[in-house]
Amino acid sequence: MVDTRTANATAHPGQAQSQGKRKRRTAAQMKVVREAELAGKMLDVEKSAKQELLMHHIAELENELVEG
Repeated sequence: MVDTRTANATAHPGQAQSQGKRKRRTAAQMKVVREAELAGKMLDVEKSAKQELLMHHIAELENELVEG
């Protein structure tokens, strides 16, 4: 009869295969994540556009002070 090696008596052979795998997200979860990223990007664009408008307005006020 074949005996188990003493080194393998407490080993878990399937553990090596399952260690490298990560839990995957479902399609619905990825959709939510992508929508949140898109919303964040839209906020960044809006924020930068508003900041650009304010900088332009400040520049106009400074020009009026210099000219006036």
